[in-house]
Amino acid sequence: MDLVRLESYGTGFAATVRGRLGDGILTEHDLLDGQLEVWSTFVSGTTQHVFFREDLRAWGDVLDRLEVGESAEWLTTSGRTAEVRIRWSELPDVLLIEVDEPLAARAKAEVVVDVRAGWIDELRANLAAVLEAFPEDTVETSPGVHVWRRDLRA
Repeated sequence: MDLVRLESYGTGFAATVRGRLGDGILTEHDLLDGQLEVWSTFVSGTTQHVFFREDLRAWGDVLDRLEVGESAEWLTTSGRTAEVRIRWSELPDVLLIEVDEPLAARAKAEVVVDVRAGWIDELRANLAAVLEAFPEDTVETSPGVHVWRRDLRA
């Protein structure tokens, strides 16, 4: 399931959610198994990523910033995997997307993507679809202690 898919003219960036990391395992149930991918006619790369709920909330914040013409960073404070930086080009409707994987691959790639009308709405719909498909079912009641949300209502 695409959380993010931005592509044009053979270049692009995607963040994909494949499912729950540990479906039914209390401490891993709300973690989402996914990957980040960047490609062009010259270079391509994929890295595995575990999406935490704060990653999804942060993606919503990135969309807010991009919508008003600001640059944005995503996953740069997690220290878990690749970092994503998105900035507007001097050309209209063109994004520069940099994916930096400083841990395992020690590689960085930047692609140029033209965006079309409605792209922000599409990405917001993708985010909503991911949140609906994988609702938050657990609560951390204290550091390292998780309970099922349904048990709190009982």
